[in-house]
Amino acid sequence: MPTSVPKLPSVANSIASLEFIGFTHATVTHIFSTYSKYKLPSTIPSADNEDFFSFIHGHIIMINSSKFAGSTDRETMTNLGISEDVQNRILDPKFEEVRGTGSLEYWIEDTARVNYLTLVRMIERKKESEQGS
Repeated sequence: MPTSVPKLPSVANSIASLEFIGFTHATVTHIFSTYSKYKLPSTIPSADNEDFFSFIHGHIIMINSSKFAGSTDRETMTNLGISEDVQNRILDPKFEEVRGTGSLEYWIEDTARVNYLTLVRMIERKKESEQGS
């Protein structure tokens, strides 16, 4: 369990948001710098969010490279830059039967997507709340 409550990032597409959804600091720097270099210009927030998540997806699918062959699930996630908290949730023995319904790639992607979409909604709700005050 995390010992502290993470601070809610103010924007969804940022280094802070990548850490919030479950990547290590070194990894978020890499993902965000790649995103910043190649992102598509848009004025539609939902398109920006889809574009941002495509860079997250691109990082996650590296799990299929030979670099990860023969590694344990924990080693793979560590090398992929998945936070220890997310690793512990994915590998929780209580959910072993459920985890067996999908690949490690699936569970990493699903966790990142759910965390990201939840973050986007929390940021929207916070802004709505601040505007209503």
